[in-house]
Amino acid sequence: MNKKLADQKIKICFVSLNSYHLLIEKNSSYAGGAEIQQIEIAKELKKRGYEISFIIYGEKNNNVQTKNIHGFNFLYAYNQNQVNHLSFFHKALCIWRKMKKADADIYYHSAGSSGITALFCRLNKKKMITHIASDADVTGENIITENIVVDLLNKIGIWVDIKLSDIIISQSSFQKSKLKERFNIDSTIIKNSIDISLYLNKKSYGDYLLWVGMIRSVKQPELFLNIAQYFPEYKFVMIGGVAEDLELFNKIKNAAEKIANVKFVGFVPHKNIYSYYQKAILLINTSKTEGFPNIFLEAWSFSVPIVSLNIDPDGIISKYKLGFYSKNFDQMLDDIKTLLNNKKLLETLGENGRKYVEREHDIKKIITYFIKILKELDS
Repeated sequence: MNKKLADQKIKICFVSLNSYHLLIEKNSSYAGGAEIQQIEIAKELKKRGYEISFIIYGEKNNNVQTKNIHGFNFLYAYNQNQVNHLSFFHKALCIWRKMKKADADIYYHSAGSSGITALFCRLNKKKMITHIASDADVTGENIITENIVVDLLNKIGIWVDIKLSDIIISQSSFQKSKLKERFNIDSTIIKNSIDISLYLNKKSYGDYLLWVGMIRSVKQPELFLNIAQYFPEYKFVMIGGVAEDLELFNKIKNAAEKIANVKFVGFVPHKNIYSYYQKAILLINTSKTEGFPNIFLEAWSFSVPIVSLNIDPDGIISKYKLGFYSKNFDQMLDDIKTLLNNKKLLETLGENGRKYVEREHDIKKIITYFIKILKELDS
């Protein structure tokens, strides 16, 4: 074992442009669960002596507010308002320059800028970890349709990331099996993590039914508004920022504001979202596809059960009795009604959720798996 390993001074660079928005708690075109996970992992690694850098949006002179946050080193690739004006190759060059400056031992990538990190690492003989962010990454499904060229480049980029990475981390057995089936790649399952110490148990029944997510078509936010109209006697709260489609965001916002029992909150900085979970009766998820939604862990951490239309990673909702996995809209309405009419069941499912997260997803436990991988890569 080399001296660097013994001293735990391995240099890790997270190529995560959108993490900037979470670090300074600013609205963004997209910053979600993948970015939250990366920041949590980076914070724990920093506590254990690893040197951490992030490649993010922005230019240094415009980002003094990110100086010394969590002790990370920040390298600014390009401004986010340039995203639609720069070619893929120009973006790649900007990111590569910062990756070279970071001079990390291991580069970590989870979402966005597909293919760029892997190509740099292969050309420069650097080690790379790819952490699968969504089931769509391994099934080939398009979840963000901008145009044919963008979709094709994204698919090629994901293929490059998966094929050229030294280590692939999957979130679930489903992702692991799909990676083997479609790419003949063996991956390591590491469960999504959460700092459970930041989450307090819910102290009351709750005030409203909650929906959390970026406003994008794959998450089907309109279904939440439909549900609200079936239960006019209950309050509904919708939290979500602008994603790729401003027109869809405005459509959902306008529709929500016309429904008397719905409060459309819009974007909420991640540090401020805890109070919304704590006052929720239950969390509703209407997405078509996800990976392992971070909002599930957040809700369960506050003992809030989930009613999910299409998402049940590795069957855990059903297996551990953490809520209901509905599979179709009519059943979802029935499941919601069942919980609203049975406070005891609601409380039991919520308690199950809290215990499950404490047992299976606490960052203090999960980080040991990352450290093992990092040491293997750097040996």
